[in-house]
Order: sequence, then C-alpha cells, then structure tokens
Amino acid sequence: KIVIAGGMKKINEAKFLQKNRIIKGNSFDYSNYLTNKKNLKSSNKYILFLEGPVPLFPGDALMYNGKFYEGTTKERWIPSLNKFFKDLERTFNLKVKIAAHPKVKHKKNPTYYGGREILTNRLYRTSLKAKFLISVWSTGHSYAIIYKKPSLLISSNEMVNLSFIKNQNNFGKSINSKIINIDDKFNVDKVKLAIKINKRFLEKYKYEYLTTRKDSKPNYKLINQITN
Repeated sequence: KIVIAGGMKKINEAKFLQKNRIIKGNSFDYSNYLTNKKNLKSSNKYILFLEGPVPLFPGDALMYNGKFYEGTTKERWIPSLNKFFKDLERTFNLKVKIAAHPKVKHKKNPTYYGGREILTNRLYRTSLKAKFLISVWSTGHSYAIIYKKPSLLISSNEMVNLSFIKNQNNFGKSINSKIINIDDKFNVDKVKLAIKINKRFLEKYKYEYLTTRKDSKPNYKLINQITN
C-alpha cells in the first residue's frame, strides 16, 4: 500500500504502518487549494458559519446522554445561535452566511437560520470570501489556516461532553483561538480577541496537519509521479 500523509503529525502517526510506503503529501483540503489556487481571489464579503448536521438533523455516530454529538438541542441551540449571529452582524457590519454541511439539504434562506443565505459551493471558494469562519469544531477550519483568516470556535451551556470539550479546546489552543459561549452575554472585546490571528500558530498547524511539502504539488501530481 501507498499512504499519502498530509502534515508531519500524520507522518509520525503512520510509522506503525511498516509495510506501507509513506509519501509526503497534503491533506484533502490543502490539496484542493493547491489545485485551484490560480483561480481564487480573496475578499471579506461575509462571515461564514460551518454548520454541523446536528441538532437540526441526524449527525454521526457519537451520542451523549441520549443526544447527538456535542449534546445540543435545537430548542435551545438555534435561538442562541441566531441571537449570536445578529450580534456579530451588528458588530462587523457583515451578514452571516451558512456553509451547508455535505449531509444536509436546505432551502436557500431557511427560517431556522433566521432567513440567512445557505451556500452550497465548494468550501475552498466560499471560505476565501469570508472575513472569518465560525463553527463548533470543523475540519473546514483548514481553509482558515490556509488563507490566514480568523477562526471562531463556539460552544453553549448544553455542551458538557468532556471528551468533546477537551478536543475542541485542544484545537482552539493549536490555532491560538479562544472559545466563545453563545449563551453568555455578547462581549465585543472577547470576540475580537478570539479572532485575532497569530501567523506563527497558523504556520505551525499547517505543517503539522495540512502539508509536509514546500513545493506546492497537489496530491494528484504526486500520484501521477508514483504511477509513472
């Protein structure tokens, strides 16, 4: 077998695969970026929320105390989320738009998101046009690291799954971003501090988790080299 590893952390994790050939490559998201970067232009047109399917829709396998994923319920999560979005829009004078999760289909401006626009284009495009990215915790933040845009991680009073909280906190620390509880009183200073980027942290994260290379070769070129 041939294993393409994106990031030095993945190289280290793959060492136990002694019978496999390990190729230094890129994560899926970073390879996508390298393939398409010539046709991309950055802007700050909106704030982008990277939704997970839950609690509005069935999620993945993880459950806690009878609830999906991080334990949120749509009865409490959605009103708090929409209020938080309104505060962000007022603060930054930008609309919040929703990056649809691949497992979920929406109407373009659903009422449960306060009529906000749903974006279904590829994330490497929509994230480039965002001022910053928001999520509970999403691999989509790879694009915030790639484009050197801020990430804002959010939680709520319902999130009490200790394993999830630990992983979310570890990710926040790895990119030097504080987590904001949307059930707390909105604090402009805390939010602005949370989205203040530190390029040293982003660069470190990039080479630990997104790419092992300096030559900007996407994975398909590496595969072509191997097969030829």
